[in-house]
Amino acid sequence: MTFLGFLFHLLGFAAPAVAVAGVLWLALRRGRVRSGWPAWRQFRLLAGAGLLILALGWAWTGADGSMLTYAVLVFGQGGLAAWLRQA
Repeated sequence: MTFLGFLFHLLGFAAPAVAVAGVLWLALRRGRVRSGWPAWRQFRLLAGAGLLILALGWAWTGADGSMLTYAVLVFGQGGLAAWLRQA
């Protein structure tokens, strides 16, 4: 595998976590957020949690892109976004 191929695989692995984090972050920005955290820190926290969930799902199921992993990704990041909204 070439370096470019590896880079595309890595970006494809991280894309769902970053996309869901971006949508949730925009929803947090649109609503009234009581959190005193800066916006960039909220996005980094959401994206980092999503990447961790994807990595754990890959280790647990042995396959990248399992539907169970994506379901946990959405509910995990959604729960974190709800907590950030209240914190």
